[in-house]
Amino acid sequence: MNSIELKQLADTKFNFAVAKLNLKERVNEQLTVAHAGGLFKSTQTLITFLTLYQPDIIEDTYGNPIKIDPKQLLKELLEAYAYANNAWHEEYQKLRKVRKGNDLTK
Repeated sequence: MNSIELKQLADTKFNFAVAKLNLKERVNEQLTVAHAGGLFKSTQTLITFLTLYQPDIIEDTYGNPIKIDPKQLLKELLEAYAYANNAWHEEYQKLRKVRKGNDLTK
């Protein structure tokens, strides 16, 4: 492999890493749910906690105690989680295809 090919390979890997980080940031934004005056991040942990305990008051992402409707919040969190992860998967598959098309080590 000559120096031009090595530079192209390094550029391809760097561009893939940057695109992957940007995608992850977009997904994290899609996981945010506003409910009852609080902001919550749709995570597996929070979804499981609400499923098992159904509390009336929980801490939001800013550390504020928020009185919630546990069933409604759980529904909103599940919808956000499914939407964000489906979008993430689709976009990641596109990134992988682009990367494979530019990969010089095949």
